[in-house]
Amino acid sequence: MDPTTAGATTGRGALACHQARSQQGGTPINIDTNRIDRASVGLCEFQINELLRHTFREQTTSDFGVDAHVELKRDGIPTGRLVGLQLKGGRSQFGEETDTGWKFRPKKKHIPYWLGHSLPMYLLLIDKDTRTIYWQELSARTLETGPRGGVYVMVPKTQALTSAGVAWEIAAEKFAETALSDYSDNLLRLPPSVVRALAPLVAVNAGAAALLAAHLARGRTAPEVVIHTLKDSDPAWLSPNGRSLGLVALADYARAHGLVELAADVLLLVAERTLESKYRYTRNAGLIVLDTNRPRARDLITIAASMAEASGDARLDIGRAVLAHPEGSAAPLVLSDELNTQLDAITDDDLVLSFLARRSENAGDFDRAVYLFEQALALVPDSVSLMEALASTLSRRAQTSRMQPADQRRAIQLASDAVDQLHHWSGPTESALHTLLQSLLMAGQFTKVLDRSLSAPDGRATTGESQRPDVLTFAATAATALERRDLALRLIDSLPPGVDQDLARLRLRDNPNEVDDQRAAWIDLAERLDKNQPESLVQVVMRLSDLGVDESARLNPLVDDNLITPDLRDLAAISAKARVHLDAALPQLRLLAERNDFGAMKLVDYLTSADRFDDAEVASKAAYLRYKKPEFALRRAELLIHMNRDPEAHDAITDALTASSIDPIHRRIAHQLLARLLVRQAANAPEGKQIWRRIERQLNECVNSDELVAEERDIWQLADAQMRLGEEADAFTTLSRHEPKVVTADQARLWMYIMLTQTVLTAHTYARMLELADIFADDVELSAALLTAVITHTRNAEDEPATPADQRAVLDGDRRAAAFAALHAHVERHGDRSPIKILQAPTTEDLIIKMTELARRDHGPLIEITEMIRQVRLPLGMLALAAGRPYSSTLAIRPLGYFITAAALEDDDVADEEAANASFNRDVVVDVSALLIASELGEFDKFRGNFRSLLISSASHTDIRAGRAILEGQSSSSGSIRYDARTDSIAAVEMDVEDHLDTLARFSKIDSSLAATQMVADTTLDELDLPGSAPWLAPIALAKHRGIPLWSDDLAQRRLARSLGVEAFGTTTLQQLRTAERLSDERIDDTQYREALDVRRQEVLDALSARVVDVPTDCQVVIDQGNAEEWNERLALVTVGRPGWWHMTANPWSDLLSILTAAEESDGPSDTWRYHAMWGVARVAPDDPNRSALLIACAALVCIGDALDVNKTVEYLITANNIAAQRGAKIPSDFLVEAATALELAGVFSYAPSDVARLRPRLSGSDGSVPSTA
Repeated sequence: MDPTTAGATTGRGALACHQARSQQGGTPINIDTNRIDRASVGLCEFQINELLRHTFREQTTSDFGVDAHVELKRDGIPTGRLVGLQLKGGRSQFGEETDTGWKFRPKKKHIPYWLGHSLPMYLLLIDKDTRTIYWQELSARTLETGPRGGVYVMVPKTQALTSAGVAWEIAAEKFAETALSDYSDNLLRLPPSVVRALAPLVAVNAGAAALLAAHLARGRTAPEVVIHTLKDSDPAWLSPNGRSLGLVALADYARAHGLVELAADVLLLVAERTLESKYRYTRNAGLIVLDTNRPRARDLITIAASMAEASGDARLDIGRAVLAHPEGSAAPLVLSDELNTQLDAITDDDLVLSFLARRSENAGDFDRAVYLFEQALALVPDSVSLMEALASTLSRRAQTSRMQPADQRRAIQLASDAVDQLHHWSGPTESALHTLLQSLLMAGQFTKVLDRSLSAPDGRATTGESQRPDVLTFAATAATALERRDLALRLIDSLPPGVDQDLARLRLRDNPNEVDDQRAAWIDLAERLDKNQPESLVQVVMRLSDLGVDESARLNPLVDDNLITPDLRDLAAISAKARVHLDAALPQLRLLAERNDFGAMKLVDYLTSADRFDDAEVASKAAYLRYKKPEFALRRAELLIHMNRDPEAHDAITDALTASSIDPIHRRIAHQLLARLLVRQAANAPEGKQIWRRIERQLNECVNSDELVAEERDIWQLADAQMRLGEEADAFTTLSRHEPKVVTADQARLWMYIMLTQTVLTAHTYARMLELADIFADDVELSAALLTAVITHTRNAEDEPATPADQRAVLDGDRRAAAFAALHAHVERHGDRSPIKILQAPTTEDLIIKMTELARRDHGPLIEITEMIRQVRLPLGMLALAAGRPYSSTLAIRPLGYFITAAALEDDDVADEEAANASFNRDVVVDVSALLIASELGEFDKFRGNFRSLLISSASHTDIRAGRAILEGQSSSSGSIRYDARTDSIAAVEMDVEDHLDTLARFSKIDSSLAATQMVADTTLDELDLPGSAPWLAPIALAKHRGIPLWSDDLAQRRLARSLGVEAFGTTTLQQLRTAERLSDERIDDTQYREALDVRRQEVLDALSARVVDVPTDCQVVIDQGNAEEWNERLALVTVGRPGWWHMTANPWSDLLSILTAAEESDGPSDTWRYHAMWGVARVAPDDPNRSALLIACAALVCIGDALDVNKTVEYLITANNIAAQRGAKIPSDFLVEAATALELAGVFSYAPSDVARLRPRLSGSDGSVPSTA
């Protein structure tokens, strides 16, 4: 919900509810600014300077939540020890008072700066009226999170400023003491250039170097704040013995982090203090800002040029040459012959070499550019900027006729090394990561693109990286190439609205059958672009050329600025012309093909589209000989196969496969083409089986690539080849593993033959046969074979096996009945053409009637339905329908072990709130789940007065009577479907006395609530007609018919209602609105405010006790309830065992660690809680086996205590592997390194790689079994 629009659409209550949910316990209205009033600052300065006898300095830049810092003194002498301050003045800051102090709610953007600051940070609350200042530390320890995710700091009333001095001195002294011992570790977290810059300071004053290294390393996630603090405070140890060595290192640190203006500021400080080096530092300051601030660069370089040392300085001459060059132009710089000669003679200056390399690249001389960058990198092997520059140049050369076989591979490795190093010291990765992703994309390594662009647990990118528009665009492109459309759409939706998002969407939905619509959309996009978005502009113009639209003139500004070559612009114009009139464009297109590989591919494409296959083959051969790119060899092979020139095609494919630059996509195409050639040979060859073995080998290469998603065509061909070889088990494994869609009758026939080679099949497989029989009902032989297989290979649950060896699958009664009905329909439809004959004798009719009755009584395996209910994909009514039980008694039994009532996702929450707000003082339809849950929570009588009347369908009324009769007729030993905690599933079990009484008690609440409702006649749903489903579908139909909201406490039921156009809400939504209304009442005082929050907290605890999920709850509430219930296993099921808990918690891994630790400390079953946590997180990503395995591995690796217990962790991983196997996920123990990295980023796993490595020898095989130690 957008708070800026909530009031207009849903009223004040919904807005207040949103506030209550996002900042539980917060002040309803909080006005904050960056400006600190001068009186507060003055009071702080006076008391710190005069009372504490330290030095107060105001921070001029306050955007980071650091308003001042204090340099501590000892006996009146500055120590160089610093602490940072956030100042908050005025009575408004004391508005949220408790018995012990005040809650201060910070801006969320300031928290990372405080936690990432190198200084100890403190908050000062300033009461100007009493001239009293209170203080509190700002750290992970004191930043607390409320039940709704709101963050606050508790400032004690006992901590007046006069008591702060000791705490500040202890914190600052501890920082200084650890700086020396941590020096070596801190160096590992700094840019290599900074480490080198620290070396002179070490020689002069090792303590000063250690302090500076500690500040820079610990503040690396907030470098700008640290640099400002040190520059402004300028402690004496930064310039020991009057030498500004620390400031030089600080400037290098700023430059490495991309803060070039700050770097220049610091260098100019050094220049003023170091007269003998004033020229060098002034010049360097100017060079640093050349790309970002030309006016300042010009001023500084002019000043430097006026100094005596300027004469003959190559670096200064480069700066002046750049300033003389048009800004933004990528054309080669014009240098005088004298300067050219001077620069060419320099071989030991990386800046000069990289400048010459870039100049050569802009001139199109990629060979020389690569050579010069290599020379520069040899001088500074750890320079990330040079790694990235060389990677970019290699990647560009790989697209030209000058490409070398290893160019793309080297580019990827260099860019990857640069990104990894930047991650190590939290450096800016924008340029290096862009180059890496671009290189990976060009190489067709789409899986690696996702690995580098998605954040944990899906990939290795940081959260910030994964949210950048260019990274999202790369990821969406890769997801599209891998046919992961849902992921691509999600990534595109995450892009900021604008051209980039529109371009990505347009690429994704390109449809060759909608050419006119495409042209209009692409032209509209072109008109919104200019030269400031060169990559997007080129893509759009080239796409339009493919559609026959010449917009090449839009590329002129890019050519003028030397950002693209004239060839690319000309190619756009010629391609558009070729689309309309190929012969007229061919002469120019052939010339371009000789200069540009892109033009060569266009030439082949257009000739092929015109059915000029001989010409296209000649063009593709010439292109391969010129550019040595595998794609040209493969295009030629396709054309040769089409022209039945198989031997030449085989040679062309071999050329492609042996090329070192071949990428995964073209490698797969090569194997596909080889398989096509071999299939031709196998048709008439006497050695057919040997050829089919070779075909299988080629198709295995296509299907089982680690880097690509298998194409369904290849899967079917591989299964067919395996069947021809008599390898039925392999064919079955192929189809079971990949589950390709069955689209054609031939595929359905092959699928059936392969399935029926197996002795034992699941009920799911036979259900699929029944579906296929319906899909291919027009195919007489196929549909008859499918129906016959279902009926002859399955039995009802109540049928005894015909013999001890009877292995027929048990099929649920409804499906068996449907199979017989389909059999009759088949015979009626096809008559004598059907191979199935049914004797229309009384005994046959009796048999069909008996099977129908058995089907209605047969519960069957309910696991799949149960899992879909857990995932909120099906209402609980489906379980009652499948089991043939009344809906009301099924609810009372609580078969899942909990009720899925509350909304874990924002979209559901917003829809619930809007429906609830719209329902007050109106008629509302109530279903059985709301009668039960609202009563179970003690809320039914409180809330029903909000509505004019509560309507209940007659079908629900009848169902309640039926449920009552069944429950009253059962004894405690009667069989029933219910949740079995041992297997985490639905099972037919006997209820004990306690369970039976609990069930009866729950049902009595339905009964008592029923009296307050008004029964009305049923209506039907045209959109959904399921026999036996009226008890839970009729309320939706009634609400839809009358146009009124539905009150339901089954979240999936509410989703279904909304999909059918019915507004719906639940009891927990009404509770949230009530809390929001109380909190937004301006008349309440602080005591009433706290009481309202306490009431809401108790409501959450009551919901957990009643096993109502997914109610928003924080870690502490779970711990409190765990202690109250002595860590009952069923509480684990409704908290960490639910995917909703994982969706809602802001810090899942740290929360899980806290919960497991609390359970362990209370002698609770922490292993059992971990087991349910693994199940819960396994359900977070049901459709992504890699992510699911990684999440399960993380849950297994969360470690209680300070040391990694290898034996227990191995046991957890074995359990994790078993859970993953049941969920269809990959093997968690294969993701140990990624899981450890994700947990380390979350701050709950800080063990060395060697710790994780110790686990590997203990895990052998995909099942994670532990070798015997006997």
